Amino acid sequence: MDHRPDKLFLIYHLHFFFDLEETEYVHKIHEKVTNQISHLAKIFPLLLRPAGPLPKPMFMLEFSKDVMSEIILFFKQYEENYSILIHPELANEVLAHTDHSIWMGKRIPLRLEYLT
Repeated sequence: MDHRPDKLFLIYHLHFFFDLEETEYVHKIHEKVTNQISHLAKIFPLLLRPAGPLPKPMFMLEFSKDVMSEIILFFKQYEENYSILIHPELANEVLAHTDHSIWMGKRIPLRLEYLT
């Protein structure tokens, strides 16, 4: 594996968190994301439970650094009502989810014990 710094921040994940009672509405958001920006990112299905360090239901996108500004611009419309975490894919997942992460909307505590 190549650990040079210029190789570490190439792939990013975005986690769009929601509450279960919002699932029907978030399905519509997910459809909009799929219809409007699937050319920029790999879009994963809704996950209706916490998983690993992620404490709430969510859906995830995976994208490259070169489309970061477009992704952020698109998700700005949701930051008032949702918690959105963006982080690089790194070997050190704790650093990826903390020091190198970006939050849009309300920051929520992650379950970092799953990463150690």
